[in-house]
Amino acid sequence: MDIKSLIKERDREDEGVDVPIYPRGFEPDPEAEEQPAPITFTMLGRDATAVKDVLDRQAREWQSEVRKSKGKFPKIDPAKTYANRVDVAVAALIGWTLNDPLNDANARHVLADRHYLEQAERGIYEHASFFEKA
Repeated sequence: MDIKSLIKERDREDEGVDVPIYPRGFEPDPEAEEQPAPITFTMLGRDATAVKDVLDRQAREWQSEVRKSKGKFPKIDPAKTYANRVDVAVAALIGWTLNDPLNDANARHVLADRHYLEQAERGIYEHASFFEKA
């Protein structure tokens, strides 16, 4: 592998990978001839421009909080921390196989559920480990 190949691979971060998303309680049935098809989310990786923009904004907000606290460690708000995770996932979600349209409100509604958020995050943060599929 050479530098050109590495750059080409890096540039693929702005392409999505398909991540299978399973409903609660899903367990494959080894006896079944056909398994139900999972929902698919198409997720960008953490190095994609849209995701980096959200992460940079969050870092600037945190920096501002630290400055306001005048040297004291600011209080961490668990709800804000969770909302930040949802913001990143919404920015990374570029497609899905749900029947509902993909828009900001629908994405936030689905990704507010930890079960689906954690599966989507797998696609974001493990993006560099696989490109063809999650």
